[in-house]
Amino acid sequence: MPAPDRRNGRTTLGHRELKVLERSIPCSTRLAGLYVALAVAGFYFVADNLLNKVALGDGWQIFWPLNGVTIALLIMRPRKDWPLLLAAVSLGTGSGEYMDGNSLGATLLQRGLSVLEVSLSAALLPRFISLDSWLRSPGLYPRFAAAVIVGPALSGLLAAVHLHAQDGRPFVAAFNSWAVADAMGIAAVLPLVLALRSTQIPQPPESGPNGSSASGRSWRRLPSWGPSLPPASTP
Repeated sequence: MPAPDRRNGRTTLGHRELKVLERSIPCSTRLAGLYVALAVAGFYFVADNLLNKVALGDGWQIFWPLNGVTIALLIMRPRKDWPLLLAAVSLGTGSGEYMDGNSLGATLLQRGLSVLEVSLSAALLPRFISLDSWLRSPGLYPRFAAAVIVGPALSGLLAAVHLHAQDGRPFVAAFNSWAVADAMGIAAVLPLVLALRSTQIPQPPESGPNGSSASGRSWRRLPSWGPSLPPASTP
């Protein structure tokens, strides 16, 4: 490889070296995103099985927490990351549901309705950077109420129509077992996940007289909890 060309005290890379860098950076980004997606899928697979077979059983018709976790993860990330995250969640949860005895068609339908629900609810909420700034977002409480109600209501309505037509289940009972359980899970779990996330963000130490930190070292933000895809600007 030829030596870099130095001009005016700066290092100028050749055309070939720049091409190598341009190819390697997206590749490493894609690999990092893939690793995170696999980890998320594994988490949801384990969580779905534990909730259905150990923790909740038939109680999933009253309270379902995973959609609240998913919405929290979505609003922590820029929207360009949502498709990969939703695919990972659907893969993990869908695999757990299929192994629990659901048919492939029913599993695909349920995952599609869940993606619709969490995407709609997350889109109604402001982006989460820190708990303090999120709580100060304009119109947060009406938006939070809409996220709890609108997403589960729409997906629950579609699920109830399908279950009533396909299995003959009473429409109201089918709606309640989907929409009410999801709404309760979102209302309870979403704020909890955001609160836990906020404890992982270190706060900068107080500045000294010259703007430096009290310890004499520059403060750096530590890696945060959650899917650690490369930072991106707020959409």
